Amino acid sequence: MMLRTLLFLSVLLGLTLSAQAQSTTLRVQPTETTIADTGQSFTVSVLIEEFAELHAYSIELTYDPDVLTHTAITKGDVFQEYGDLFLTSGSDASAGKVLADHAILGTESVSGEESVAFRVTFETVAEGTSALAFGTTRLRDGANDSIAHGGEDGTVEVGGDAEALADLSLTLSVDDPAPDVGAEVTFTLDLTNAGPDAATGVVVNQSLPDAFTLIDASPEVGAFDADTGAWTVGTILADETVRLELRARGDET
Repeated sequence: MMLRTLLFLSVLLGLTLSAQAQSTTLRVQPTETTIADTGQSFTVSVLIEEFAELHAYSIELTYDPDVLTHTAITKGDVFQEYGDLFLTSGSDASAGKVLADHAILGTESVSGEESVAFRVTFETVAEGTSALAFGTTRLRDGANDSIAHGGEDGTVEVGGDAEALADLSLTLSVDDPAPDVGAEVTFTLDLTNAGPDAATGVVVNQSLPDAFTLIDASPEVGAFDADTGAWTVGTILADETVRLELRARGDET
């Protein structure tokens, strides 16, 4: 009887450990994206949530190449505290496949509640709907053992009858509202899209006050034209905020 009881308890413990191991989740953010036109660019993030002792990953994200094509893959901040190696050579736009391999150089591993593994920039090539689905994926710990995980796919809808709706707002702040003559200040512009859909072809026109001379501009996305004061953002997804920082010098009035 005691042996059967121990076996029963071990089965229960095994089930409990298995359920805990499955808590690590991969997720496409945002989960749903609507783009009104073809020829538009947008970026999604691949998140890793509730992870422990993560040392390396190989993540495959698939999509419909008749609707989308990927144009850039950039690493996230999950391993930012360590030397790392990030490879995307296995990606194939013609096959609709993004493959990101990322590992810490050394024996360290990281744990956390949520972090960006990598980001993918797509361009819409035709109207339709494409899933952003996780394919063959492996997560490894510092001992090179597999980490069990689940995945939450995303979808992208391009065109169609529904008109895309976006609610944009812009906030402006400055780190020193009363600088001395010749002092450097930084103006920060935060552009937010409250949704429900992505906004495309976004351009923000922002000139500095007359008493300041621009030193440099640092747009988080897009490009800033110092001559016209135009910040060409392009596409901003629903629930996304992008930033432009303008470093300037206070002149004598």
